[in-house]
Amino acid sequence: MNKISISNKLTFLFVTLLTISILIIGVYSYYNVWSLLYLKTAQHLRAQAKPIINKQLFQSKVKLKKIAPILARNLTSKITSAIILNKNGEIIGRGKILPEEPNAPKPNLKLVKKALNGAKEISYITKLKGTPLLVVLIPLKRGAFKRNIIGVAQISTSLLPVYKILFNHGIMLIAISLIVLIAGAFIGHFLISKSLKNLKHMATVCEKISEGDFSYHLNYTSEDEIGKVAKSFDNMVDKVKNMIESQERFVANAAHELRTPLSTLKGSCEVLLRGAQDDPATLSKILKVMYGEINRLINICEKLLGLTKLHTSIKVNMKKIDIEKFLSNFYSKIKLTTHNRKIFLKKDTPITIEADEDILNQILYNLFSNSVNFTKDDGKITIGWKVQNSIVEIFVEDNGCGIAKHDIEKIFEPFYQVSGKKRTGAGLGLAIVKSMSEAINAKINIYSKINKGTKISILFKI
Repeated sequence: MNKISISNKLTFLFVTLLTISILIIGVYSYYNVWSLLYLKTAQHLRAQAKPIINKQLFQSKVKLKKIAPILARNLTSKITSAIILNKNGEIIGRGKILPEEPNAPKPNLKLVKKALNGAKEISYITKLKGTPLLVVLIPLKRGAFKRNIIGVAQISTSLLPVYKILFNHGIMLIAISLIVLIAGAFIGHFLISKSLKNLKHMATVCEKISEGDFSYHLNYTSEDEIGKVAKSFDNMVDKVKNMIESQERFVANAAHELRTPLSTLKGSCEVLLRGAQDDPATLSKILKVMYGEINRLINICEKLLGLTKLHTSIKVNMKKIDIEKFLSNFYSKIKLTTHNRKIFLKKDTPITIEADEDILNQILYNLFSNSVNFTKDDGKITIGWKVQNSIVEIFVEDNGCGIAKHDIEKIFEPFYQVSGKKRTGAGLGLAIVKSMSEAINAKINIYSKINKGTKISILFKI
């Protein structure tokens, strides 16, 4: 079963459901036609017999026994046979005289008794020498409004014409069903195969991607379910590609960051091995360099470990924070570390937010440090908040060198350094800011123009 293709499985299911539907409709149609013909035949027999019975009984006061043969004869024809029964269920008149006229079946005394008791429109099917017959029982009265039943007229006719119609109807239903079933199977298989064609293409693309080629896309524009899956698949491929590229950049940047201090340490060790340890001044200088590079390595490792912890298990203590009080305290702490930059606090409507105070403080400190590093000595840095449309925006804005548009998309990646800018650290600060912001359910928004400045906002919903 596992070796059968999905298209064949779906086609089989479709054909099975179609067969069941056709079978139900066919049986229902056949039964309705049979019921209609049965009722129409019974009604026709009664309609033909009614005027004859009325004429014989209503206009004559002669006892039923005397007129029974005449009545039976008048009710008999080449296709119908009639017999008259008295109140005791005894046959008192037969209508058949000619050989070509049909024989009457033996009366069903149980049903005759019901008719004598007043039951109307009794009809049933019986057989006579293998021939199916429809039998109708008509209670006999002296008048339309008389209650006294004096006998029963039994009229029967062959059902072979009805069965012939039903046979032809059944053949027609079978023929139509076969045509619909065959056509439905072909059309269904065609449509299913066409719909699943893109899944086959998707499998091919998956094989290419598994080989490391992320240039393949489905590019399926349909709005059906497969189209939605294809669009999600293309988005996933782009995200995986970006993630792998980001990881590759991360490894390359990490190797580069670690290589510089390690190379310095190696060079210092080589100098020491060549005898520099005998010169106290040189030795002291080399040791200071080595100590600085070791601290740099430790700092990088600590930030990497901190970034890993942020992605795995960071403890968050969410509570209500008064923005005005919090930023005022933060402003008072950092205004002494501006390094000749002008710093301002821009206030808006007093409001509280849900956040972790320590994490938010570290986020703003990292953003402020970046603004200091990329702003001139007489530059301007503004810290503040703004409330608009159920969003609280806490921002750090400067008039520094700005960030190029192509750098903005990657600036939050670990070790990424803005092109054309002097390296001021390991490039982990903004990556940590992003992880911390996600931990306190905040979003980061960045706006920057070259030589105009940069504004980084932390957005909270209220």
